[in-house]
Amino acid sequence: PIIVTRNSGGEDLVEEGLTGNLIPIQSPEKLAQCILKNLEERNSLKEKKAECLRKAKQYSWAEYASNIIDNNK
Repeated sequence: PIIVTRNSGGEDLVEEGLTGNLIPIQSPEKLAQCILKNLEERNSLKEKKAECLRKAKQYSWAEYASNIIDNNK
């Protein structure tokens, strides 16, 4: 699973708790919580990995670039 902030990009890839977590910027406590939670839930990492791969297959670099350009118009 991925852990991102709104400032880092990639938030559209996050399905909260399923493919990763979206945390506030400058929040090391929240980052630590997410990492610890993933460690505690190791038995679900295989399923989360499959969901991450499924989600990633929906995107291409060309589509990602087009979305960024369209959102900045």
